[in-house]
Amino acid sequence: MSTANFWCFKHGTTLTLAAGAGQGARVMLLGGEPMDGPRYLAWNFVSSSRDRIEQAKSDWKAHAFPTVPGETEFIPLPDLPNLSDVPDVPDVSGTPVDYP
Repeated sequence: MSTANFWCFKHGTTLTLAAGAGQGARVMLLGGEPMDGPRYLAWNFVSSSRDRIEQAKSDWKAHAFPTVPGETEFIPLPDLPNLSDVPDVPDVSGTPVDYP
């Protein structure tokens, strides 16, 4: 496994993690019940609905989200494709998902 990756494993997968001598590692393990269907990811938005992602993108551009107390900077939405134009991907369990 390389750095800065998200890995998803199917239920029942046995996993061993090890770091080389003198090398630290930061690992986050997240588990739970299997999701009830696919999830879509666009920037900081994750949803089971492509339409909800598109609505969130529009809301973000319109500054419709509440502000974070103490924050004054607005981070513009990156140029992202419309999810309706992006085909579904096959099951990629056990492979890394690189996200810039």
